Amino acid sequence: MKMKIRKNILKIVATGIATGLAFSVSCWSVAASDSTNEAKAEETQEYDALQKIFLEINKETTEDKLLKLIEEHSVEYTAEEYNGTPKSRNYNIAFDSDVVLQKYAESGDSLEVSFNKEDGTILYAEYFNEASFRNALYYNYGTYWDFREDELDNTYTGYYYYKPGDTKGGITMKYDNGNSKETGYHSVSRGEEALTLN
Repeated sequence: MKMKIRKNILKIVATGIATGLAFSVSCWSVAASDSTNEAKAEETQEYDALQKIFLEINKETTEDKLLKLIEEHSVEYTAEEYNGTPKSRNYNIAFDSDVVLQKYAESGDSLEVSFNKEDGTILYAEYFNEASFRNALYYNYGTYWDFREDELDNTYTGYYYYKPGDTKGGITMKYDNGNSKETGYHSVSRGEEALTLN
C-alpha cells in the first residue's frame, strides 16, 4: 500500500514538473513572440521627412547638420533670432511655406528646432503632428515652457511626448528654488517612442 502511494506521489510530482516546464516554455515563447512583434513593428514604422529629421536630432546636432537635413529632405524652413534665456536662433520646418512662418503661420505638421545663439548648442526640438494634435520633444537645456535648466545634459535632457494643454499625468519638474510642478510631459528613452507613443 505504501509503495502504491509513493508511486502515485511520484507520478503527481513528475506530472507537476512536466506541466510547470511546459507552461514556462509556453510563456517564454509568447514573450519572445511579443518581443519579435514589437521589433517588427518598429522596423516597419514609416516616418515622413519631418519625423526623420526629428529622429536625427540629439545633443550633438548643430545648425549646419540641421540645414543639411533640411536640404536632404527638401522641406521648407524659416529661421529667426529671439532674446530668450539664452538668446536663440529658432528654425521652423514644415512641408508648406505657409506653415513655417514664425508669426501668423497656418496650421500643419511642423518641427521647431532652437539653438543657443552664442555657442550653437541645441536647446530643443519640438515636432507637432496636426492629425493627432500631439507633440514629440527633444529637450537639452534652456527655457522651454516648464523646463528651465541652465546646464547641458541635465536631469531632464531627453525625449518626451505630450498633448498641448495637458498639465497632469506626466513628469514632475523639480526646480532649484525648491518648487515642483506636475506636467503633461511623458519621458521616453528614444525619439521613436516619442513619435509612436505620440
